[in-house]
Amino acid sequence: MKGVLRYPEPPRERYFTEKELALILDAIDSLRSRRAVLAFHMLCETGARSGEVMNAHEGQFDGLDDRLIWTVASTGTKTARPIARALSPELANRLDTWKPLSLGLQPEDNDPQWLFPKYRNPREPIDSLYTGWGVIKKRANLRHTDRTHDLRHTVATMLLGRGRTAGACRRLLGPLYPAHDAPLCSPRHRRSDRTEGHDERRDPKNSLWGKSRTTFA
Repeated sequence: MKGVLRYPEPPRERYFTEKELALILDAIDSLRSRRAVLAFHMLCETGARSGEVMNAHEGQFDGLDDRLIWTVASTGTKTARPIARALSPELANRLDTWKPLSLGLQPEDNDPQWLFPKYRNPREPIDSLYTGWGVIKKRANLRHTDRTHDLRHTVATMLLGRGRTAGACRRLLGPLYPAHDAPLCSPRHRRSDRTEGHDERRDPKNSLWGKSRTTFA
């Protein structure tokens, strides 16, 4: 009704169950596009925003000991702080397989060298995962209202369940909606990290998946 003020609605929260995540992963692997398969695996494992994945480029990936680290600079995050995420060996292998194909799609002088360049205009990164997500939702029998952003909520919840602190989750994911941040601020999760100077990039707990893609180690 016009002229009537509406009460503000709290942000909607949705967390996928382990059964739903297994179906989502099966649906991802069934996609025809290898580019989409890698992009959605990055969303599922890291809890990154879709914009961070779509704008990923060659200069953001570096090795640390035996881990591959994906660092999104402060200019590419909403928090204005760099976010470093350790990738699982399986995801790192997927990246290594895709990179030569990605680099072959774009001019050598492209700066930066996008991980997911557009096919028709390879000087630009992709700007949508809508089509692939629609296929995944249908094959995994998800709700029509489910979003890629709900994967972020799910990753945050699972990291907390594995013993990570609220501060560590924020450093790995950036801030979520205030409604989701509320449990992160509870006394249970306000404790400091166990070790002073703890390097989260080296911590295997910060890689969500275990040896099996349906085992949340």
